[in-house]
Amino acid sequence: MSVTGIDPAGDEISGASALLQQLRATLRAGVVTRILRILRLYRAEVRRTSAAFALALTAGFLACAALSLAALTVLLAFWETHRVLAAFATSLAFALLAVLAVLALRSATRTPRA
Repeated sequence: MSVTGIDPAGDEISGASALLQQLRATLRAGVVTRILRILRLYRAEVRRTSAAFALALTAGFLACAALSLAALTVLLAFWETHRVLAAFATSLAFALLAVLAVLALRSATRTPRA
């Protein structure tokens, strides 16, 4: 202690301590803000992905319905003259579409080679 009763080293320590506390609070606020922003972006991405999945599911259902009705139309149109050929052609068309879908799925999910 000095003669005046004021400890100059204590003022420096308390000033440094206050500065460190302020720095810690600033860093904490920055980290919290960043985490909240990441969570908000994550929630938005989950909503966007859910909406895309629902639309894809609806589109797939409607495409299946359209293909079924098209196959039924072909069968009804050619039933009297070429029954077996109409049934075979629609079955072959569905089989080819299934093979194309499997190939597209394999290429979309295949991991790239290094």
